Amino acid sequence: MKKNLLKLFYVAGVFLSQVIFTNTANAQLGKCKGKYLGNITAYSVPSNYTSLWNQTTSENGSKWGSCDRGNGQYNFSNSDLAYNTAKNSGGLFKFHALIWGAQAPGYLKNSSAAQIETAIRNWYKAVEDHYKPMGGLNFIDVLNEPVNTPINREIANLKAALTLGYQREAANANDLNNPYGWAIWPFQLARKHFPNATLLINEFNTEHNWNNCRAEYIKMSNAIKNAPNLTDGKKNLIDGIGLQAHGMNGQLNLSAANFKACLDEIWNKTNLPLHITELDLVADPNEAAQRTKYQEFFTIAWEHPHVAGITLWGYVQGATWIPGNGVKGSGGTDSGIQYADLTDRPAMTWLKQYMASRPSLSCCPAPAPFAACNGSNPPTVAFTSPANNASFTQGTAITLTATATDADGSIASVKFYDGATLLTTDNSSPYSFSWTNATAGTHTIKAVATDNSGNTTEAVITIKVNVPQGPYKGTAWPIPGIIQLENYDVGGNTFAYSDGTSGNQGGATFRTDEDVDIENCTDEGGGYNIGWATAGEWTEYTVNVTKSANYDVSLRVACEGAGRTVAVAMDGTNLPNAASIAIPNTTAWQSWTTVTIPNVPLTEGQKIMRLTIGTTDYVNLNYIEFKESIVTGIEDVVGLNKDNIYPNPFNNEGLHIKQSGEFGFRITDLHGAVVEQGKGAYNETIGKELAPGIYFLTIDGQNSSSNYKIIKQ
Repeated sequence: MKKNLLKLFYVAGVFLSQVIFTNTANAQLGKCKGKYLGNITAYSVPSNYTSLWNQTTSENGSKWGSCDRGNGQYNFSNSDLAYNTAKNSGGLFKFHALIWGAQAPGYLKNSSAAQIETAIRNWYKAVEDHYKPMGGLNFIDVLNEPVNTPINREIANLKAALTLGYQREAANANDLNNPYGWAIWPFQLARKHFPNATLLINEFNTEHNWNNCRAEYIKMSNAIKNAPNLTDGKKNLIDGIGLQAHGMNGQLNLSAANFKACLDEIWNKTNLPLHITELDLVADPNEAAQRTKYQEFFTIAWEHPHVAGITLWGYVQGATWIPGNGVKGSGGTDSGIQYADLTDRPAMTWLKQYMASRPSLSCCPAPAPFAACNGSNPPTVAFTSPANNASFTQGTAITLTATATDADGSIASVKFYDGATLLTTDNSSPYSFSWTNATAGTHTIKAVATDNSGNTTEAVITIKVNVPQGPYKGTAWPIPGIIQLENYDVGGNTFAYSDGTSGNQGGATFRTDEDVDIENCTDEGGGYNIGWATAGEWTEYTVNVTKSANYDVSLRVACEGAGRTVAVAMDGTNLPNAASIAIPNTTAWQSWTTVTIPNVPLTEGQKIMRLTIGTTDYVNLNYIEFKESIVTGIEDVVGLNKDNIYPNPFNNEGLHIKQSGEFGFRITDLHGAVVEQGKGAYNETIGKELAPGIYFLTIDGQNSSSNYKIIKQ
């Protein structure tokens, strides 16, 4: 049943996620109550979301198949939307989910067990690396639907890969054939990468004991509970059991008594805290029935001593996982508890009244499973500056500032660290430190808050300190000459270049500590080229013009598609005819051509050259060459129709010569080599096959000979 409902909502949800909601004033329903009360986000966040819920789960954005794009590329943007929604409202974020037999990466569909095992290890590391600088993950659904969704549903060898990973761990050497090894290993990896997080297993239809699944779910959970971690062998892999609680009324029509019996049985047989992870109750046959079921089921769950918190799976009519009959308003049988305009349906009216009636804790701790006021609550700490991934220039002062609070006590100190090195201890608010001697490189900065009970919490950010801007390899690039464009200045992102994505997407093992995207180049001479260059990105180069003169400026470029442009500037001013240099469509990313701008005046001296990508994404850039323009005494007909030679410059349609009678012609390059010659008559077309560049044309008539400079674009 669940798979069919998911498919129905997914089709409708793509459109509905674009709705922009208006604001309604509310108070967070679970604030200060000792348990969390959360909800999901999709692709946008309703305007009243953070005033209602103090725990956030991304409906689909954190799933393995949503984030892992293959080839080591991950996209956490939708997951980050939920993460930041929780973080910015003082809420608790849950990552959902690390491993699931559904919504897994399609590129692994037919991969071998060994390949999938490697991909899983990389996935866990990518999640840790992404979220650690943002503050880390504290709450994770590790294994989703391991009983009722076939683990190999989308990846044929997933179970074999999980089993292989389990058997390769030294900690499991004495129990290699454990039938639950495939389910244990995801938790062992999770505890290794997220040692302090609350780790859950999660399953649907356990409340109804669908196909007698409850006994198997309990056995699996206990097997995970009794397995060792990979670090010190302690048996601390699992912290709670998730019960999705989808559709307990409507089609399945579970009784309240059976729901409570399920909670009691699982607790009694596992002694693991329970989490209601995806609750939705439909307005079927009507809204009054929905309100009644909320009164029954929600009350049982919230007041159960071993339920740590509740997450609802959507709340706005028209944007819920169970769409019902699709009718908006009071006649809708969906699971929403607010109408599309964010006014309350009867179930929400009751829920607000019920939560308001529940006693509040005196200390109002941050939302967490079983939060209390006994001095055990850790403090909260967050950086207010600098921003994560900020860049600085070496020698400038970097101000570190953090806020810290404690729900059931006071803050004793905040310590700032550069990695493991203590920078300072601040015992009073505002907590800050001015750091003046940071070395060049990437730094992991921690703010560790300690409360009066000795509890600690840390916030972590990453910053980059760059050397002052200067030429790569220390010497300005001479003009005239060739400048390889991967040799942009040192100084870092936003200083010596601007690149909108972190890291090198090109894969070349060259300047891997920078963000400019560089790949191996197959153009003549090999080397590297800049790729993945998007609109507005730029790179700068310290150059030295050795002589005031006019120069022919040639760019070696490639692209697949039309409409690309590049600008070239010196010391902040675009060069003549170089504010929007048209880049021809070369039809392939490694099919190279040269675009030349002739007679560009440059004055002697050291300058900063900047290359900027125009308004259309993606141009590949190999090198730029400056040659002093040749003064030949030969007639320059650029832009003229002298002797009926046109157009000049010309393109692949050729140069037309309208000269009466028969004539001979000869085209030579700048080195004097003949590249095309022949005989012609009136309206002869020549030069179609020439490469872009500057050439000399000689026309021999019956009684005269004329020489011209021509340009092929």
